[in-house]
Amino acid sequence: MVATRTSKAAAAAAAPSAKGDGSAAKESKKELDRRRINHIKSFRATTGRSLWELFTTVALQLAIWLTVDRLNYYALIGLNMLLSLRWFMIFHDAGHSSYCPPAWGKQTTALFHRLISIPAITPLDWSYRHRLHHSHSGNYDSKAYGWNDTVFFTVKSFDKLGPVSKMALRIFRNPLFFFMVGPAIIWGIVFRIPNKRARQDITYEPIYNTVGAVLYGWAIDHFFGWNALECSLLSAYFCMVVGFMLFHGQHSFEDGYVRRGDEWSFQDAAIEGSSHMKIPRCFKWFTMGIEYHHIHHHDSKVPGYMLQECFESGAPEFWEGIHVINYSDWPSVLSTTLYDEEKQKFV
Repeated sequence: MVATRTSKAAAAAAAPSAKGDGSAAKESKKELDRRRINHIKSFRATTGRSLWELFTTVALQLAIWLTVDRLNYYALIGLNMLLSLRWFMIFHDAGHSSYCPPAWGKQTTALFHRLISIPAITPLDWSYRHRLHHSHSGNYDSKAYGWNDTVFFTVKSFDKLGPVSKMALRIFRNPLFFFMVGPAIIWGIVFRIPNKRARQDITYEPIYNTVGAVLYGWAIDHFFGWNALECSLLSAYFCMVVGFMLFHGQHSFEDGYVRRGDEWSFQDAAIEGSSHMKIPRCFKWFTMGIEYHHIHHHDSKVPGYMLQECFESGAPEFWEGIHVINYSDWPSVLSTTLYDEEKQKFV
């Protein structure tokens, strides 16, 4: 099985028994949701922790650039790839207004978000689209945003395509092409084109970010040398590939959550439709908790650096029904390209 559900035993033991017309079961679920919400809401950004996380990130980045000519070049590319992922996660959290404490104020938070978008090589309008993703993920009938960001067709809609369209989609969604070439197309081309359908204040963010990224690259070359810039460019590409795979695995596992209209629920989409990915503990500092994606979708105001603590300190019944992706599941996860409505699973 690609993604396994957590056992219901803990929840069954902790929850009140359901009798009669089922009202007790409904009350039990309502109470469980309330306790889970209160637990998650207790995790919010603090100034000291946010500044420390930023300081350690900047310090490691400078260390990599300063030692690029002295240490193993390929090892540094791998390390810088992981650090690039961390830069993106800080940018991601800033877009949710979860990294900066409210005490920083809106102007400081907006400035921080803009500055951090440069090492993340991602324009600010991405954050706007990403918030729409949170509001509509798994909602097949949503008109405001797509129901999935990496799977575009159901089995039925795919069968209605012509032979040329089917062939083109098979090529595009081949895992090697999709995850190796796709990120370069998205970050290198799509994210560089102004979107005139976006809000007026973010229409030209792709241009601003591109200019900022070019100046950022010039500064790396000027102060640290060509090898540092080359290391940064290569690691940025590999970070995009890994990030794209992670993003796919967050929602497109075999028994993922896709519902129509009134059947869709924000909380169910978060808990049942967002995965908990198992990753080696040594990588957790770099991923900033995004592997606990079910918590992030439940409440995006929890900063990434607190997601692991939120998960580990929560009652076992809070996480009943979440989908766990183990290391051996990834080949199957990355091969999902369609959603089968009849079987209610990604294939």
